[in-house]
Amino acid sequence: MISKNSSLKSSIGGGGRYDDLAGVFGLKGVSGVGISFGADRIYDVMEELKLFPAGAAKGTQVLFCYFDEASQKYCLPLVKKIRDEGIAAEIYPSPEKMKKQLKYANDKKIPFVIVAGDNEMQSGKLAFKDMESGDQKELSIEEIISVLK
Repeated sequence: MISKNSSLKSSIGGGGRYDDLAGVFGLKGVSGVGISFGADRIYDVMEELKLFPAGAAKGTQVLFCYFDEASQKYCLPLVKKIRDEGIAAEIYPSPEKMKKQLKYANDKKIPFVIVAGDNEMQSGKLAFKDMESGDQKELSIEEIISVLK
């Protein structure tokens, strides 16, 4: 049952015809049409109807950090492998200083970080860091997936 204050009683979109819309820009006699959706309202309705998949509220579990373009390319198939296992993973968007990448993980409350550089690419073992405890281990991607599941 939907409560009296339900967001389902409000519209989630709107639109219409707007006569002489372009007139405000100096183009007299040209009408327009438009449509819009209220993202906040759509979110509220989906939440009320429990339409979000289980676990959708869970954020990124692991962030891939790297030192240069070569290690970034090395990380891309690893990110896919982790995501294919149903684990929410991100890769930092650009080769910034490691301190900045780790700060990003802390700010977003990402619990684990995987660091890849020259040593990790050669050994096949990645630096896997627990951001809460500070513990860091050298693990294969398969071992990391096992820990994260």
